Amino acid sequence: MDHAEHRARQDAVAQAVVSFLQQSPHVLGLLVRGSFAKGRNDAFSDVDMDCYLRDEARTGRAELYEGVGRIRPLLCKLWLYDRNALYLFDNGVRLDLDFHPPSQLAKGSCLNSAILHDPDGRLAAELKPTPFNPPEPTEYFPDGAAMVEWFFWMFRQTYCWTKRAAQGGPKGRYGGLSSAIDSLTQVRDKLVEIRRWMEGRWDYLERIDAPMAERLAATFPTFDPDSVLKATRLLLAEFAIVCGAYCQRVGIAFPQSKASILSSLLDEFDALG
Repeated sequence: MDHAEHRARQDAVAQAVVSFLQQSPHVLGLLVRGSFAKGRNDAFSDVDMDCYLRDEARTGRAELYEGVGRIRPLLCKLWLYDRNALYLFDNGVRLDLDFHPPSQLAKGSCLNSAILHDPDGRLAAELKPTPFNPPEPTEYFPDGAAMVEWFFWMFRQTYCWTKRAAQGGPKGRYGGLSSAIDSLTQVRDKLVEIRRWMEGRWDYLERIDAPMAERLAATFPTFDPDSVLKATRLLLAEFAIVCGAYCQRVGIAFPQSKASILSSLLDEFDALG
């Protein structure tokens, strides 16, 4: 089995989906996105499709959702967020099919996409090649300054959970270390979110900032206290880079004195053993 065989499987599923959906009078149009649309798909790719329906009630959506699931045997089928239909077929093909009302055409994008079915020409006329903008990183925070200071809480939390886990010995590490590693993930994800927002485009980090991606790759710890503490320190250094640039961009002062105090506190925790 090679990538070409898996691409052939994806092609067959995509063609079957289009053949089924385009027969429905409720379907306004179909779009395929991502690597499949660009011809860069391989065995590890998903087939990402958008199905636009003709009215705001999305008449026929439930029947179409069930019908696509009968194209071939399934390992699983899920309906999420009242929009997202997920199918995993028994040949390994993963289909992500979103069902939209026609009003979503104004908010959609044909960038990195290919129109598969458009009998009225509405998708071609209304979808624009606009990039998906990254969300505001301050969402759920009062403002940018509060978001930056949130990192201090997270770094202290990660460090102390790790030190406490080390006190418990090998048998007592799971809870503390798993929580600490989860906190590191939240910190890392927020830093990437901020960097994407500053770049103004939604893309893989290695395409936006390859040096940052390489640095972050070193911040994934093993399930060992020393490894988690080292990753925390590396992320603290990355925080200074990313949030320092963010503060300069939005016109607020980077809290350097607080960052120095936090670093000293972590040194104190290390000295406690």
